[in-house]
Amino acid sequence: MWTDGSFDVTRMFPEDGDVPGDEVPGLARPNGARRVLSGFERGVPHTLTVYESSDHETELAAHYRHAFPQKI
Repeated sequence: MWTDGSFDVTRMFPEDGDVPGDEVPGLARPNGARRVLSGFERGVPHTLTVYESSDHETELAAHYRHAFPQKI
């Protein structure tokens, strides 16, 4: 990892709230989910976003079925 500026590791993994980063464009996160990891590379269209949720996997699957009805 390289930076020309400051780098505060404690901001990367806060105890509460979301980590810095962006949401997945066009996709609503599940209610109550917390963003725990967000990554990207400049000039590359792909991103990585990880959420933490207390919902059961069946509730999360239903959320994503609704979000992507034609793909799931």
